[in-house]
Amino acid sequence: ADEAVLEAMRWLALEAKLLVEPTAALTLAALRSGAATADGPIVLVVSGGNVDPALAADVLAGSLP
Repeated sequence: ADEAVLEAMRWLALEAKLLVEPTAALTLAALRSGAATADGPIVLVVSGGNVDPALAADVLAGSLP
């Protein structure tokens, strides 16, 4: 769901200090929501190359779900 992706994007920014584009937050969103699981260590590859500054500002401000 888009809401889970935006929340993962916000978590990455606030907790991991990584400003990423929404698609880069998809794997984390799936893990946090329980849609994906793993039995061992997990590595996430993230990118911020296409992050929309206005969207990032709204996500960080908490004005989006």
